Amino acid sequence: MPEWLIPAVTVFAAVLAATVTLVIASGGGLLYLGRWMGRVDEHRSSVAAFMAEIRAKIDDLANRIPQRPTTAKSPLRLTPFGSDLAASLEAYEWAMQTAPRLADDLRPLTENYQVDHLARKYVEEDLAGNDMSGRVDSVAYERGIEREDVLSVLRVVLRDELLKIHASQRNAPVEDID
Repeated sequence: MPEWLIPAVTVFAAVLAATVTLVIASGGGLLYLGRWMGRVDEHRSSVAAFMAEIRAKIDDLANRIPQRPTTAKSPLRLTPFGSDLAASLEAYEWAMQTAPRLADDLRPLTENYQVDHLARKYVEEDLAGNDMSGRVDSVAYERGIEREDVLSVLRVVLRDELLKIHASQRNAPVEDID
């Protein structure tokens, strides 16, 4: 082989060796990348299963928490569950009949929170022995909730009716009862 061709062959061999090395390294890298992507997909599916399990456990816990009949903010309001209890108790009709009998007790009161205290006191202390007391016990038993939760519904319904009377006694608009 001529001497002038030796450097060209050497360069060609070096380039060929580098190309083969690069192809082998790239193939190995692609193989590694493929395996890594497979593991990522496997982990991603296991994370999805884990999240579904967590979601199911959270739903189970949420179903175990008893529903509240009233909101936790002031002034107390009925939740949809509390409104359903009020309907079962016929609480609105009861409050419309009961509130006028307490009208004289409202006259010295100046603040709405005092009206709320009057409603609470009546429901907690003066309700015993009448027909509503039996309905309260029945609804609490049927719904699997505490009697006090049912009484809180009566308190809110009675308070709202008393506030209407109290507003008319003060000649204040009914919208200002909150």
